[in-house]
Amino acid sequence: SMAAYAFAKIDFKGKKFVFTLFLASIMIPSQVTIIPRFMLFYKMGIYNTLWSIILPSWFGATSIFLLRQFYMGLPNDLIEAAKIDGAGHLRIFAQIMLPLTKPVMVSCIVLSFIALWNEYLSPLIFLTNKKVYTIAQAIRMSLDAESVVQWGKVMAMAFVAVVPVILLFFAAQRYFVEGIATSGMKG
Repeated sequence: SMAAYAFAKIDFKGKKFVFTLFLASIMIPSQVTIIPRFMLFYKMGIYNTLWSIILPSWFGATSIFLLRQFYMGLPNDLIEAAKIDGAGHLRIFAQIMLPLTKPVMVSCIVLSFIALWNEYLSPLIFLTNKKVYTIAQAIRMSLDAESVVQWGKVMAMAFVAVVPVILLFFAAQRYFVEGIATSGMKG
């Protein structure tokens, strides 16, 4: 959210160019970065841990874009009033802007959770210990373990895999809908 705030409300040289490059990174498929991420995570010591799956999602360009659109919709009068009171950008961000982003932050969390929950390729590459397998890997492993596939068991596992996503969506539905609806509006 700090990057989104900087792209939306702070003027600096080359801002449009850097933001364009940042948006262009969305077009790079995650499969292209598998080998560099593998090497990086192995050297960092987080290979074969859930951190190797979670950490890349924290810096998603989609979330930053969504937050930037929300910040651009907020009036600049808030920032100007805080600057008159002597606040710097860090204080403006922490005390004024961040509390206003609750709906969009919830939307970003829900979208990121769903993407991570459904991720199959990254866990397949970065997780080799069966104790840290994701649910998608566990379902696939159960298919390989039996010579005759028991579809009832597979469907029950798939249902259990969907339940947390549905519960999260219903728990955050009010904020999610509000965050998506207001992220592109001008204030």
